[in-house]
Amino acid sequence: MALASCAGDDTTPNAESHGVAIEAEGCGPVPRTSAGTVVGPGLVLTAAHPVVGADRIVVDHQGQLVEATVAEADPALDLAVLRVPDLGAPAPDRATLSTGANAAYRGGDGASVSFSVARQVDITFADIYGQGSTTRPGYELEADVEPGDSGAGLLVDGRLGGVVFAASTRAPGRGWATDIAAADALLAGDQDPTATDLACVP
Repeated sequence: MALASCAGDDTTPNAESHGVAIEAEGCGPVPRTSAGTVVGPGLVLTAAHPVVGADRIVVDHQGQLVEATVAEADPALDLAVLRVPDLGAPAPDRATLSTGANAAYRGGDGASVSFSVARQVDITFADIYGQGSTTRPGYELEADVEPGDSGAGLLVDGRLGGVVFAASTRAPGRGWATDIAAADALLAGDQDPTATDLACVP
């Protein structure tokens, strides 16, 4: 499930062509919306907390609606890989984003959200169930992160550097993203097979 290189200038990945909107039903009375990034044929990388435990997941890629299932999930890192049959796009190369790097990601409502990397930092957060904490490499962003933006990919110059997972609770216009390097085991399919049979996040 490893990421492959993108294939030429005319297919350079960007937030518009590789960003997807995700709707998950079955965890609560209202469907949960989130965002994600196509990382290979039939594969989407997103945040775990909006999708694990869902009865039905639908991915919207440029108006194409496709049902998806959770292939891999890591509740500690809040990352998940969705298997989305018949969804094809060249996978993006990866990047370590430098301070000051800026672009725009595709939010869960389809809107383009501008961001700038404020700093690269190790982030300690509780897992998605609030039962323990983990430290992950990531980025502090200058961005107006909204509900539904979780899982959005940070693509800078066609290269994927991180995954948005939260807005700051202390400073308006700030958000947090996990470095793409933290997804290595997930994308390689090296997670515990029971990780895809997780309960809904409260």
